[in-house]
Amino acid sequence: MVYSFVVNNELLVTAKELAKFFACTYQMVQNLTRAGVIQKAKNQDGSEIKGRYDLLVCNVAYIKHLRARAGVKGLPADTETEARGQTARTVRMEAQAKRDLLRLEREEGRLVDPEAIRPVWVECSALI
Repeated sequence: MVYSFVVNNELLVTAKELAKFFACTYQMVQNLTRAGVIQKAKNQDGSEIKGRYDLLVCNVAYIKHLRARAGVKGLPADTETEARGQTARTVRMEAQAKRDLLRLEREEGRLVDPEAIRPVWVECSALI
């Protein structure tokens, strides 16, 4: 796709080029413009540039429009996802703390290896 021209470091395209970029029809671009979803490019003095659209600005506006139509509330890091992530981090930290505590008790001699006492346990239970 060859774009029309660049003005003030903005990539300006025609409605036909924008339709190709959005994978829609020229008429759809016109409808989006009339609905106020996207706007034509403007000069520095605020006047509209006839038949030209700022590609980046229109792309962002169109994505917001599609998200709103789809009912997407925001980026993937919404509150529900964040809560699940926090729960997973908490569970992981608790498990790590338990492993560290067991390791410490073993190192200090307060925790006995079951295999080391098995012969004694078998002998004691035979006497009962």
